[in-house]
Amino acid sequence: MKEGMIELFERRGVNAGRYDPNSEPPESEFEVGDFVVMEAYPDAEQIRWGSNDDPRGKVLLGVHYMVKNVEIHSWHTKLELEGVEGRFNSVSFRRAV
Repeated sequence: MKEGMIELFERRGVNAGRYDPNSEPPESEFEVGDFVVMEAYPDAEQIRWGSNDDPRGKVLLGVHYMVKNVEIHSWHTKLELEGVEGRFNSVSFRRAV
């Protein structure tokens, strides 16, 4: 089941709808060097959120990728992956085990 945006923000330490611009950005659950996997392609809203790149045709489902950069914003996090051009919404990924 997809996690709702409010639950996602709260899990990441952001009070949805009550963001304080003077506060520190939330910490990311991802770090450079982590291996991540995309299990399903994001919907159009997740791609547009923060001008993320569309992973379709670039990121293969079920394949493990190493994170080369984590870009934390106030309301979202972008991941850059080794060997893949683009910056992608982190909600589309989970840590690979």
